[in-house]
Amino acid sequence: MKEFRVELKVCEGCGGLWLRAREVDAGRQGVYCNSCVQWLAEFPAPKRGQARNEAQRRRRQRNRAARAVAKMETMELLSVGGEKCRQ
Repeated sequence: MKEFRVELKVCEGCGGLWLRAREVDAGRQGVYCNSCVQWLAEFPAPKRGQARNEAQRRRRQRNRAARAVAKMETMELLSVGGEKCRQ
């Protein structure tokens, strides 16, 4: 007798319940039901690399700015503390 395993899943597109075949390579399985997969196929593929690079660039800029502000605040505190100690 042949065994066939399925998983009950919730579609991330429409929220509907659907059955997904349980396979050895779980990383290749989808999160959308068949009707949502067909609907999403009509849209152009996103330019992932470009969007990801832009997001990384913005994150690096924010981090640099935050480090610069923290460094300036630290220097101000050290200079204020040094003046108080001298008085």
